[in-house]
Parts: sequence; structure tokens; C-alpha cells
Amino acid sequence: MHNARNILYVSNDSGDPTEGMKQALALAALNGAELTVLLVYPELPKGSRHLVPRFEEFIAARLRDSVDSFSAGRNPDEAPISIVVEGGSKPPAIRAIHRVLQAGHDLVIKDAEPKAEGRGFRAADMTLLRKCPCTLWLIRPPLRAYEEMHIAVAVDSEFRDETERDLSIRLLRVADALGKRLQVEPTLLCCWDYEFEEYLQKSPWLGSVDDHPANTVSSVEHHHRIALDALIAASGMQGICHVRHLRGRPDAVIPLFVDRDSVDILIMGTVARTGISGFIIGNTAENILEEISCSLVALKPEGFVSPVKVR
Repeated sequence: MHNARNILYVSNDSGDPTEGMKQALALAALNGAELTVLLVYPELPKGSRHLVPRFEEFIAARLRDSVDSFSAGRNPDEAPISIVVEGGSKPPAIRAIHRVLQAGHDLVIKDAEPKAEGRGFRAADMTLLRKCPCTLWLIRPPLRAYEEMHIAVAVDSEFRDETERDLSIRLLRVADALGKRLQVEPTLLCCWDYEFEEYLQKSPWLGSVDDHPANTVSSVEHHHRIALDALIAASGMQGICHVRHLRGRPDAVIPLFVDRDSVDILIMGTVARTGISGFIIGNTAENILEEISCSLVALKPEGFVSPVKVR
């Protein structure tokens, strides 16, 4: 996010300026980035197709008013803000991804669609989380001032290849940059566990104090923490962060932490490598997404290829 140069804000057509639009405009100004405001609407009935030009003109004017209400006093030398209104039969999230693929956007910002139960994300947002090829920031209405917010980033210090390691480093750098921008100190969440502890406790062949399960578990935790510290060093984080080395499964521990510590923005990766070509959303990530009620910054691994095809 800190180096985004081509931002897409996906509007929900609320008619009012939103927190997502506010952040999109602020980040574009901070980065000197191009900003496109996109609104997609359902295809009009055949009998109303003649109204399309007037309808799109009306929607575009309303969007421009919302943009202008947030960008009064904007530097005229900044990159212009584009307004795009388009309709069609494909779902709005898919059309937004088409726009990303066609225009090379490197960040998508969208107001998260509200859910009655307050947790998780609705279908359109989940489609973006699964299939959008670039970083995605889903924003929920803030409950406190940004300078008082609690930001958390979830990383894994155990990785199977350089792609997964690079993703964790990018997550840390995004957290560092966002923390500096909001002038807050992010919390780094990293989970570890030793699934064989119960088995070892019941094993009849343990013969020495060195074999004791407690020693084995302590060793696992120690080496996991060493790997985490190495990852932090590799990221080059410059701001202060609070490290929480939590024991347990990430999909169980992270949502509990988010609730208990009132996290406002969670930064995490959302896809995992499959055994075949490409990537899919990971089960662990999916379980976490179903349980959180905060804003979300979601990153994909380098090399992720969206299953959505350009028109």
C-alpha cells in the first residue's frame, strides 16, 4: 500500500462520501498515485436501455460531488481522479477485477459490505479476496480516530518456499508503513504450536530428561521465535512493533486476539499454494475471515494469477 501508484476505489453507490473514499483520496495524495473511482451497476432492462447515457451521467456527477467534498484544496498538480461508471450482466466484483487486469491497478480499496451478524464478509467482498490479483483494503466504519487505532499483522515464520517468505516480508512492510502513516505502533501476530506434544506425553519410550515433552515444546517455540526475529530483520521494519508470539492454530487464536484486543485493521495474506498450478484461498485464511469484524488489508503472493480472464 505504501508504494501503490495506481489505485482503484470501488464505490458502493451510497450517495454519500464514505470512509473508503476518504482513505483512497488520502493515500493517492500521499503516494502521488493515480486514482480511479469505479461504480458498477446491474444491466438495465431492455426497455430502459435508452436511459443508459443519462443514468451514467447522473451517477458520475454524484460520484464527482462525493470526491470533491473530500478533496477541497487538493493540489492541482496531483494526478487527476478518473470517474468510471459501467453496467453489465457480470457480477460487480468480477467487473472490478476486469478493471484491475486491464488498467494494472496495484491496490483496490472498497467499503466492506455490512453483514447482519457483523462478522465475516459478504459474497462480493469474498470474490475480491479470492480472485483479485492485487492488494485489497476492505474498510469498515472506524470506531475511533485513526491515530488511536490498533493495527495487527499476521505472519507465518515457517514457509515452504521463497514465495511464502516474501509474502510475510511484504506484510510486515505494509504494517510498518501503515503504522507510520497513522502514527500508531502495530502488533505483529505469529502463531506456533507442537501438535505431537500429547502423543509424546503418552509415549512409553521416553527415556531421558532431554526427551521430556516440555523440553521438546520449549525447543520448538525457541526455534520458531528465532525464525520470526530473522523475518522481522529481513523486512527492514523501522517503526516500533509489539510482537505477540501466540501458541495455537492461527484460525483459532487470531480471531480471539482481534476481538479481545479490539483490533481495528488486520493485515494478512489470503491465499495458499496448491499442489497444482496457481493459488487458492487457504482454509486457515478463510476461517479467520469468517470470524473477524474489523477492516482488512489482504495481500496475495507474488506470482498470483487471477482465475478471472480479461474480456
